[in-house]
Amino acid sequence: MSSCEMGSLVCIATYMCVYLACLLFADGMKNSHIVCPPCTCERDMRYEGLMVNCIGLRLKSLPVQLPVNTTTLLLSNNEVKNLTEQMFQRFSHLRALDLSNNSIVVIHENAFKGISKLKKLNLQFNQLVLDSQTYHPNVFKDLTELEELRIVDNVNNTDHPHATYPDQSFKHLTSLKVLYLDGLPTDFGPGFGQLRNLRNLTLSGYRKYCSLPVLQNTTFTNVPTVQHLNISYCDIIRTDLLTFQPLKHIQLLDISDNRHLGFNNLTNATYGLQHSSLQILRANRIYPTWDVCSHLRVSHVKYLKQTQLRELHIDCNGIIGIELNVVNYLPQSLERLFARWNKFQSGFILFMNPRMPLKFLDITGINVLQKPFISLQRHLRNYPFPITCPPNLKTIIAPLCSLKGPIGPLHLIKSNIRKVIMKHNYFTTLEGPLVGSQKLEILDLSHNVLNTIGDKVFEKDNSVQILNLSYNHLGVALKNDKRGDIFERLGKIRHLDLSGNSISDLPTRIFRGLRNVKTINLTDNNLNSFQAYLSKSMTKLDLGGNKIQMLPPHVLEQFDKLPKLLVNLGYNPISCTCEGLYFLRWLSYNIHRVLGVEAMSCSTELYITNHSEITSLDVIIGILAKRCSVVNIVTISVSLSLLILLLGVIFVAICYRHRWKLRYLYHVGRRGYQVQHAVDNVSDDLFEYDVFVSYAAPDRRFVIDAMMQELETKAELRMCIHDRDFLPGEVIATNIVDTIQRSRKTLIVLSPSFLKSHWCEFEYNMAIMEGVHRRQNIVIVVLYEYVPVKDLPKDLAVMFRNNSYLEYSEEVFGNVVFWRNVVESINTTRIAD
Repeated sequence: MSSCEMGSLVCIATYMCVYLACLLFADGMKNSHIVCPPCTCERDMRYEGLMVNCIGLRLKSLPVQLPVNTTTLLLSNNEVKNLTEQMFQRFSHLRALDLSNNSIVVIHENAFKGISKLKKLNLQFNQLVLDSQTYHPNVFKDLTELEELRIVDNVNNTDHPHATYPDQSFKHLTSLKVLYLDGLPTDFGPGFGQLRNLRNLTLSGYRKYCSLPVLQNTTFTNVPTVQHLNISYCDIIRTDLLTFQPLKHIQLLDISDNRHLGFNNLTNATYGLQHSSLQILRANRIYPTWDVCSHLRVSHVKYLKQTQLRELHIDCNGIIGIELNVVNYLPQSLERLFARWNKFQSGFILFMNPRMPLKFLDITGINVLQKPFISLQRHLRNYPFPITCPPNLKTIIAPLCSLKGPIGPLHLIKSNIRKVIMKHNYFTTLEGPLVGSQKLEILDLSHNVLNTIGDKVFEKDNSVQILNLSYNHLGVALKNDKRGDIFERLGKIRHLDLSGNSISDLPTRIFRGLRNVKTINLTDNNLNSFQAYLSKSMTKLDLGGNKIQMLPPHVLEQFDKLPKLLVNLGYNPISCTCEGLYFLRWLSYNIHRVLGVEAMSCSTELYITNHSEITSLDVIIGILAKRCSVVNIVTISVSLSLLILLLGVIFVAICYRHRWKLRYLYHVGRRGYQVQHAVDNVSDDLFEYDVFVSYAAPDRRFVIDAMMQELETKAELRMCIHDRDFLPGEVIATNIVDTIQRSRKTLIVLSPSFLKSHWCEFEYNMAIMEGVHRRQNIVIVVLYEYVPVKDLPKDLAVMFRNNSYLEYSEEVFGNVVFWRNVVESINTTRIAD
């Protein structure tokens, strides 16, 4: 390679390095914050230069160190009094200059010399009088590219008798499109005729220095190109018939807030608007007070028929009625009507005339000055049923109208209504059916007092996509809808708002009909949990502002199956306890799709303080995991102890219930006897005694003297009497069980003393147990002395009620019968019941 070629490569490499360095430097300059003391500078994206911000620095003059490449200069809210000669000449690239909110009194003839590229000039809120002395004829001579000029809200020119529009000064502004200045009771001079690009003329400012008591035919002659004219707050009292005739291109006229104008004088104003390009007319508040009652008549709107009006504003005019034929004189191009804050006695039904050309109707607050709680049915009672709607009407806005009562049934014909806003009323029930509302897409009934909603409000082929029922009282109605009938027909709905309805519980099937719903808002209710099934189309569930501490595991599983679902749980008292640890872990794992975590409160027994804000889920989970492991061990130990205690109580109860049987078995086992279960064929030879006699000590003489004589001596029966026959040295209980088993029958000598004896009670129960084992009734009861039935044991009481006992008698004949019956009972074998 030659030296020349090497030199060329070095030059090229050097050039590329320098070029890249320049690019990096330029890019850094664009993004850096440039300092322009005492102001601040930054890049002007609109005009591709520098924006210098000197707002509110109490400057009295222009700083000398500002960059010459400034394109936007903000000098508002300072103390500048004079605009001196060639004050801005060095800023040849200036496009926007804001001098508002200063104290400017004087503008030098050459103050704006050298800034011919200026597009916007703001002199608002100064002390500039509208006359040729303040505005020299050549003051705007260099501003041939100026498009927007604001000199409104300076001084009240009515205090200056020589005030007039300085049209000789304005005539140089041939590119001007937007002009804000204070209105004067005079015509726009011939100099304004040079402003052929003027489109927006505003004579009304914040300070309302506009004064145009009479609009004459010649007032706007020299501004024929104006398309937007704002003459609100100008104290207009009267207008000539041809006042607006020169404005053939006008599209928007705002004549609002002229309290002494009224509809009669407005008629004259509209006369000159015939065959113009007028599209928007604002005539709000053209009557003096709220107390006025006016009527909108044909004469007030008859000239509008010859316009292309699309939008009419007549708010706050105290209108109580509309003449019947008014609709015939409204232009067919009229699409939007704003008649808010009036007091129509017949309500919005006046606007449901099928000949009404409207697409949009806003009648907010139409009953606000009347007696409140006007029933919707009152508006409909004098109207033919069904209602034929304006064929083009798509939107009805009617909040704050003090309407009450139920909604429906309602039958609409030729209805193309898409949107209905009737919030902040007093509707109590949404009954339906709303026949003819198939095209309705948006229904807002929020902030009413709805407590009932029918299950057939909407037709099956409805198009509802947004339903707002927030801040009503539907909690009970929704809780009782176990089958989900209320929303069953809303298959196309996308957004459902049920916030603020005092909902404490929602059935699982409540949303079963919402197949395409994306968002459901349940904020500000009283939900402790949420278990309703959701559609696969869901993208957001808002549960903020409830009382939810945790959600059940099956609900969390449902959420996991909806990967696009965002859940808002802000302002809920989330449980920061061992019981809620699984839920906290789910929150931590799904933090990317859980909203409002920072707004949750921590309801806890183990954590630091109750209802503290959740700052870090991981920290809380870590603390709970350690503490809950100890708690789990304690819980398991306590649970086992309680289980053992419970089993012990049950065992004791069972033992107590079968105590006699257990005692019987114990003594039988101790003696080594074999219990005999089949006794149907038992022979008498197996028994040592015919009868065991159980008696109390006070009744011993009766047993020894009478019973032994009758049973042993006369009847030759073998008796077992404990005083005589018990084995000495043996345990008494064992002797009792032994002799009962060796006796065919047991005879009870029943008396009050018998019931008081512990051993008598034992003998009786052992005899009962023995009879159960033999499957025989071996107990014979002899009533020796009277005993009240209520004092008897249960089994004995049953015997007495069934007369299954032998009563001792001392009479001669009765005594013989008694002992004969006793002998027969001992000798008779009977199967136990």
